[in-house]
Amino acid sequence: MPADSIAGETGSAFDAAVALHRAGQDRDALALCETALVAEPARGEAWQLKAVLLSRLADSDGASAALARAIALDPENHDLRFQDASLLIHLERKAEAIVALEELLSIAPDRADAVKLIAALKRDLGDVAGAIAAANALVQLRPDDAAAWISLGWAHYAVQDWPQTEAAFRRAAALDPASAMAHRLHAMALVHCGDPARGLAAADRALALDPGNADAEDMRATALRDLGRIGDAMAAADRALARDPAHRGALMRRGLLLHDGGDPEAACIAYDRLLALDPGHVDAHWNRGAALLALGRLREGFAEYEWRLRSTLFYRGKPRHAQPRWDGSPLAGRAILIHAEQGFGDTIQFLRYLPLLAAMTDRVFLEVPPPLKPLVAQSGLARDLFGTGETLPDFDCRASLMSLPHLTGVMPGEAQLPAPYLRAEPRRIAQWRARLERYPGPRIGLCWRGNPLHTRDRDRSLPLDALRPLFDRPLFDRPATFIGLQQADASPEIEAAGLASRIVDMAADMDRDGAFLDTAALMMSLDLVVTVDTAIAHLAGALGRPALLLLHKNPDFRWMLGRSDTLWYPSLTVLRQQRAGDWSDPVAAVSAAIPRLVPHG
Repeated sequence: MPADSIAGETGSAFDAAVALHRAGQDRDALALCETALVAEPARGEAWQLKAVLLSRLADSDGASAALARAIALDPENHDLRFQDASLLIHLERKAEAIVALEELLSIAPDRADAVKLIAALKRDLGDVAGAIAAANALVQLRPDDAAAWISLGWAHYAVQDWPQTEAAFRRAAALDPASAMAHRLHAMALVHCGDPARGLAAADRALALDPGNADAEDMRATALRDLGRIGDAMAAADRALARDPAHRGALMRRGLLLHDGGDPEAACIAYDRLLALDPGHVDAHWNRGAALLALGRLREGFAEYEWRLRSTLFYRGKPRHAQPRWDGSPLAGRAILIHAEQGFGDTIQFLRYLPLLAAMTDRVFLEVPPPLKPLVAQSGLARDLFGTGETLPDFDCRASLMSLPHLTGVMPGEAQLPAPYLRAEPRRIAQWRARLERYPGPRIGLCWRGNPLHTRDRDRSLPLDALRPLFDRPLFDRPATFIGLQQADASPEIEAAGLASRIVDMAADMDRDGAFLDTAALMMSLDLVVTVDTAIAHLAGALGRPALLLLHKNPDFRWMLGRSDTLWYPSLTVLRQQRAGDWSDPVAAVSAAIPRLVPHG
């Protein structure tokens, strides 16, 4: 029906415009709305309708201008202001949307929907403190509203405050026990808190409420993976994909599980499937890089591993340094900051690249965790050395230590990266050598567990009792002394295992004035180090000390697969599990290797 006919029948251009809009004829509706505004330019609802119509016709700027006119005519209209903020969000003008919502709250402080949007927008813009403040205000307004607590949970999630995230999502699930989403979010938070068993129970509650839900199945897969139940986790991920073949989380989970199961090649295929759907998926690229590195495809792997720098798992909020990341271009005349990331072992491993940087520019500033600073200083790897958090001089660009293989193009095992590259302090070496004279040789250092907070500690560490075959029969024709190299007091564990007469624990007297200072000196007086995958392994390799490295069947990417050596440390021999979780084979290999590697004439 022509627009002028409707206008005649309804008796008003505005009413006719409304009718056409409801009939889906937005262009004709806009024409009548313009006619109505010529007749009544101060009619606020006509300007509001024009804004809606222009928005639907993809003229966002015109819609914004029309809304501004509507608000000017009716400044106390709360819904108009909320609509204006929503349009600004649609236009990706989030900072302006926050201003509009805050103006709305100045006249309508109880508008919980506005507070909720502010929390989400501030979280998106990286203002995590503002997001948490807004979400806390929301739960004050709506203390019995599960959605308010979910908003607070997401705000804490943005800063990886897992206990607070868990508390908020737990409250949401308690307020709305019939909400599958609330239970699933609680499951996610529990897994992040290191409690996958309770996380699995929460995911099961979500599935009971919404059977077959792909998100809940994926969350179940996540919890099962952390419990080490790889087969069950894979089944859950496959159920999620059966429900939603394009489920990003389940595709990601499948790649991780295939890598966990010792098949990084298949993991790459899973990541490729995800990247075909979402080419910019940060964690898929990053984990694909780890899988490629495990396969020994180093150049390609380190390039993909650079994607970790975009992941919120590594960097929260704004970067600590405003200077651009180094792109590998010539450094002559420029100052560069090289900073550590991840753990002590990672830092030690990649310090080998510092001489390469020193050959490119004489202005290399190295930033390491403060406890490592004395060890790095005595090794002479950096003239300008700083602990994390110390005031830095001006510099032009920055790079992470773990990015240096990609940025320099130099891979492990190449001649430009000689080992050893760390040094122990001569005075301490002499002190420990004198102290060890009372113990019969050969002298063997032992490290059987690493950081209990590491996400793969269950796989990397082994129970002390698993090493008992080393003590139950003589390895030489004379007694050997085993020296504990644990970084924390292990004497209660040693005594509980009945091995106090076989293992000397010196942790109480070591490394008081800097991480690994005494451990490094002690290693220089040992005949051999036997260690699991922890910083002790990296320290032994960086010092060039002979060491046996005991690895899980599916170890960290840096140790690759199937090799008895490692490109990173020529002095290390790698002993691998044959069956996941079974340490009997590598321990037997230790027993066989010690008499061959340790002089005992």
